[in-house]
Amino acid sequence: MMCSTSKTPLVLDKRTFGEADDMMKMFVKEGWKDQSRDILQATFRLAGKGQLVAKYDGVVVGFVTLYDFSETNSFLNYLIVKPEHRHKGFGSAMLRKAHQLAEARTISFIATLPAVPLYERHGYVKGKFCFASYSMIMKHIPVSPGAGSKYEIKASRDVDWNQLVNYDTSYHVLSREHVLKTFCSIKGSTTKVILERGKIVGYGTIRPVLAGYLIAPLYADNTEACMVLLRSLVGVAPSNSPVVLVIPNVSQAGKILLDANKNDVRVLWEGVNMSSKDTPDIPKMNNVLAILSPAICFL
Repeated sequence: MMCSTSKTPLVLDKRTFGEADDMMKMFVKEGWKDQSRDILQATFRLAGKGQLVAKYDGVVVGFVTLYDFSETNSFLNYLIVKPEHRHKGFGSAMLRKAHQLAEARTISFIATLPAVPLYERHGYVKGKFCFASYSMIMKHIPVSPGAGSKYEIKASRDVDWNQLVNYDTSYHVLSREHVLKTFCSIKGSTTKVILERGKIVGYGTIRPVLAGYLIAPLYADNTEACMVLLRSLVGVAPSNSPVVLVIPNVSQAGKILLDANKNDVRVLWEGVNMSSKDTPDIPKMNNVLAILSPAICFL
């Protein structure tokens, strides 16, 4: 596809394998280190034809990746323009292409704060939740005495998969089994499930990324279960490794964790959820300590 943004057209072609390296270099340059090549490849598998590279005068200026979340919703997982090519209309051209790929589906994503005005100009609306990506050396995980004995933690392979999918759906309203399966199988990932009296009350995944280790997602029915599961997941990483979490502003467990480690926390980016139409409310966001796969858009 060719989009006229100036005298020379912007060309949107299907991404090639080698361009994944270019994307990773962009992430490093942006300081967006809660990513890895394995996460990128998982996103590509989900996106299929919805992954494009933008070129101007033969030079790569950005990328757009979109995958179908359900029959009614699509997730804009990456829409990135290189800093030296921003404010030239490229982001708008890529966004128009994303609309074509989504067809009639609602497009949802998380935009970094500097990109919000552009999306608003294209008719996107901000949701009620804000997010931030935090990197921390997790020296303190507040767990009350005896809390660990109330719960049982199992590897995801040792629990019923359908029950885990149903638990995930209780947070997202829409089932996303194919997304869950893809991200839980990323190389190096460890997914654990926390149970109380045999019932699933939370689950989480940890995997290596550029900044150390990423916990994404971590959902649990209450703050206590969040902390018990977090302690188990952090135990997978080497001692004193930086751990990254994308935490919603309404997360009760997140507030407690950030306060307990306030001297060892660094903010990587801040953003807000946005969508092209009204989307189902996420009923248990206050129980989310870390979201799964933020669709971060740098423009």
